[in-house]
Amino acid sequence: MSNPVTHLSSASSLDEYPIDRNIPIPKGGKPSSSKYPFDKMNISESFSVSLGGRKSWAFIFAAIQIAQTKLGRKFTTRQIDENTRRVWRVF
Repeated sequence: MSNPVTHLSSASSLDEYPIDRNIPIPKGGKPSSSKYPFDKMNISESFSVSLGGRKSWAFIFAAIQIAQTKLGRKFTTRQIDENTRRVWRVF
């Protein structure tokens, strides 16, 4: 028998996200991978990324943060021109 769902807080105008207990985590999920070559890079190697119609660079900053955490490596990025950034592995 499974545990009943317990609501630890209730939704109100100030609390949009009630906290629940005893919600099982579903099985499965895709293995995470990056379309960027972070795992193949040696120190001082780099690759360029195009803005590609996006409005901000948040996508590459997020990818770098995930790669640093997952791989235990450090990366830095610099804007090369209006539509291009370059990413270097620094550690």
